[in-house]
This record gives sequence, C-alpha cells and structure tokens, in this order.
Amino acid sequence: MNKRFLSLLVFLVFFLTACQPNVKNDIKDTQPHQSSEDTSTDEPEWEFSWDTLEARTFALRNRTLQRQDPQDLYQLKYQLLSPPNKNGVVPESVRTYWYAYVSFNLILVEESFGESDQVKRLLIETIQTLDSIENKSVEVRALLAILYRLRVKHEPDNTFELVLSMQNHLDAAIELDPENLRTKVAQTMLAVRPIPGFGIDEDVEATIHQALEVSPTNASLTHSPTWGRSMVFQLWLEWLALRDENSEFMKVLNRATLEFPEDVYLQQATDELLDLLE
Repeated sequence: MNKRFLSLLVFLVFFLTACQPNVKNDIKDTQPHQSSEDTSTDEPEWEFSWDTLEARTFALRNRTLQRQDPQDLYQLKYQLLSPPNKNGVVPESVRTYWYAYVSFNLILVEESFGESDQVKRLLIETIQTLDSIENKSVEVRALLAILYRLRVKHEPDNTFELVLSMQNHLDAAIELDPENLRTKVAQTMLAVRPIPGFGIDEDVEATIHQALEVSPTNASLTHSPTWGRSMVFQLWLEWLALRDENSEFMKVLNRATLEFPEDVYLQQATDELLDLLE
C-alpha cells in the first residue's frame, strides 16, 4: 500500500482538537518545549477534583504533545504533592498513585520529545514514589511493572535486575487481579516488546484480545483508574507494523481511532509506525 496514501488516511481519520493556551511558569528538572503560536482559547479553568483528575491528565497530555511544551503537565504533577482538600481527603496511597500516574504520562511525552536523560530521572523518581506505598494494590503493581519495562530500554546495563523487578511486580499484579486492565497492559507490553535474552511463552494476539475484553474500571476502588485501553491498541498496531501486516494494521487503526478520536499520543505513535510499513 502506498505510504503517502496511508499517511493521508491517518490524517483524515484523526481530527485533532485545537491547541490549548500555554501557561509559562518555571518548572524544575525540565527544559520546556516552547511554541510561539498564539493558541489562546476561552477554556474554563479546571477546578481540582479526584473524579476528573484522569480526564484532566489526558487533556494536558494532548496539549503537551500539540504544543511541544510539558509545563502544564508538570504543574499538575506538583499540584498533587499537596492537593486541595475541599473536594474530600483521599488516603495517602491514592494521592501517591495519581501523582505517579501523572509522572508516567510525563515519561511518555518526554520520551516522544527525545529527552532521554529526563525520562531516566522521571522513571527512577516514579518507581521510588510507588515503592513507598506499603500495601501495594493491583494498580500500583501493574504500573510498576510497566515502568520497569520502560526503564530497561534506558538502562540496558541493568537489564537483569530490572527484569527481575518487573516480573515480580507483574506476577503480584496477576495474583491480585488477572482481569485488571492495567495488568493486561503490562502483559501486552512484554509480549509485543520482548526483552532480548529473556524468553517468554506468550501468544501475542491472544494476549492483545484478552486485554481488550476486560473492563477498564476497578470496582474495588473509589477513584478507579480507567486508562490503558488505548495503549493496548497502540501496542497492537506496533506488533502489526513489525510484521508488515498492512491490511490488518489499517483495520485496527480505524477501530482505534473510532474509539479514541482525540488521543494525540496514539496518533503520533501511529504516524511513526507508518514508517515501518511498505
């Protein structure tokens, strides 16, 4: 299939939301990617709420990728160090998890910007943050497994130790809740991106389909995360691109973009995968 046609099709399928205003504040430990474009809008100010925090993180990730400027996402992260309590106080473990989740999104965008050193710092910090939780839930275990898998890429000299930690957290997550979506994301990531020298016996396609069949919510939690499904689609597309399955790639892409039409991270990852297709 002609690559130019594929690129045009992807562009037409995705309809990007308008760029959001940039708030210029100094954020430590980062070099913001500035944009000179005037993108001011009448967007109402977001009032902190645990119920809408995940949606807010998603919106700021989109803005960050569109503007090439992570400042707003860093501001949200540091707001979670001491969040307002007028909407209710949550357990420290909940605050810590969501702080780590925002940091995880920063890892994804900084990696897309090519900021390898910052990614390493964020990975180490985020893992340490989650490790501070005494009674680790399935959500904490699954996110730790994902973070350790990402860390292997940036610290190849420590692969053995990192893989052991990753597998320990993944095994614990599976034992706690094998049907949890974030657990499935970690399993899918390991299946699609196997680590050289560490063989796994996984049916990749079956792992992907199983991940897409589970509920995104965790009924045992008051403030349950729902993220992960779009990551499964991204990993599926990555796997198909590596196998040069062009026709199936486009079918899955259409399905993914119908479900996640405003996911800029998914769109940009897909654009990169097109380079692997003939």
